[in-house]
Amino acid sequence: MVDPGVGVCGAGGLGAETAAPVVPTGTTDETNTQETLRAYLQLQEQIHATQLAVERSRKDTDAAMAENAKAFASRLQGIEQALASQRAQELE
Repeated sequence: MVDPGVGVCGAGGLGAETAAPVVPTGTTDETNTQETLRAYLQLQEQIHATQLAVERSRKDTDAAMAENAKAFASRLQGIEQALASQRAQELE
């Protein structure tokens, strides 16, 4: 005779063993796709932030160059005026 309780447990145990290792590949692929998309979006954000930083740095550099050019021109004009005064005094 077969004990009905053993048959049910045995069938339930086999069913659980065969169902547990089976992982739908769609879920794994979907997870990989989501992780790839997340990484891609993070890279896009980093690139955008870097582009903004480069543009800001370029503007700052341009402003500094303009200030330096103005200061250089002012100093050069001062030197020219000093030389002109010196020549005028030498000619007198």
